[in-house]
Amino acid sequence: MFLVLTVVFFVFRLGGADPVSIMLPPDAMPQDAEKLTKKFGLDKPLMVQYVNFLKNAVLALKLEVLESFYLKLVLLGQEPFFFVAFELFF
Repeated sequence: MFLVLTVVFFVFRLGGADPVSIMLPPDAMPQDAEKLTKKFGLDKPLMVQYVNFLKNAVLALKLEVLESFYLKLVLLGQEPFFFVAFELFF
């Protein structure tokens, strides 16, 4: 999985495609592009972007696993006490 994430990141980032120009409409102002670039951290060095990409991928995977576990508990008719406690304390 690590290898796939690495390949995906570097192919898209070094492939010449600008994610900001893809997200913005053609009539967007240059200030909008600057704001979006800063918001997503695309103004940072490539290795910092890569580390952030990996962090976000791991976080998304954790959330998906927790959500899946929660849905299984609900479907089985069990009370998901762990999630209630987790939401109260965090």
